[in-house]
Amino acid sequence: MRVVIDTNVLLVILPSPSKYHRILQKLKDGEVILIVNFDILLEYEKLLKSD
Repeated sequence: MRVVIDTNVLLVILPSPSKYHRILQKLKDGEVILIVNFDILLEYEKLLKSD
């Protein structure tokens, strides 16, 4: 399965206690393929660098 994950979803899947964390695990396991473009990568970067 291929997915696009916006920054709002990224915020929800990152914490391990989240019920949506399994999405991140499926990405790690290769069960889900993340589809991104340059603009999405910039959003991820901005989100992950914020305090």
